[in-house]
Amino acid sequence: MEEGKLRIEKFDGKDFGFWKMQIEDYLYQKNLFLPLSSKPSGMKEEEWKILDRQALGVIRLTLANCAAYNVKDVTMTIGVIKALTNMYEKPSAMNKLKCDDVRDLILSESLRKNSGESSGGAYSSEGRGRGRQQRGAQKGISKSKGRSKSKGKVNIVCWGCGVKGHTKKDCPNPKKKGGSNHKNHDDASSSVTWHQVMNLVMH
Repeated sequence: MEEGKLRIEKFDGKDFGFWKMQIEDYLYQKNLFLPLSSKPSGMKEEEWKILDRQALGVIRLTLANCAAYNVKDVTMTIGVIKALTNMYEKPSAMNKLKCDDVRDLILSESLRKNSGESSGGAYSSEGRGRGRQQRGAQKGISKSKGRSKSKGKVNIVCWGCGVKGHTKKDCPNPKKKGGSNHKNHDDASSSVTWHQVMNLVMH
């Protein structure tokens, strides 16, 4: 609504407090402020109705369709102001949730999801790295054990034939039982074996 240099933007549901301030100032300038409160006791009923209808018309002209529709059945100035105040001035989820709020919520949710995925990826990579290290360590232990076993076999002396590298159970040239020669050879083998074992232990 425009009159001279005065211009009031139509109220479309946003910035109700600013619109209410402007419309009240305008009604005071036009001497139409009395209908904002109750009827003065000394005013005639017909005069009051005309004044109230004038103020109501000014207010309706400053409402966008969406806001005017909500008060289309209200026939008094004070009733329109109260209805609009109850709908738009009191805190509510509908009033607080503007386009900017929705945009900010979507942006923050997107950032949170991206951050969570990145953290998960880093965690997975770190887990894979630890897994490789653990597997490498296990392989190293297995190899070390294998080398220890092989080294141990090299130092073992067969009690059957006196040759290093295997045990009597795995001896490829087992001695036949019986005869004093065999017994003497076994004793010699045993002597050599213990001698070799002692040398291995000492060295």
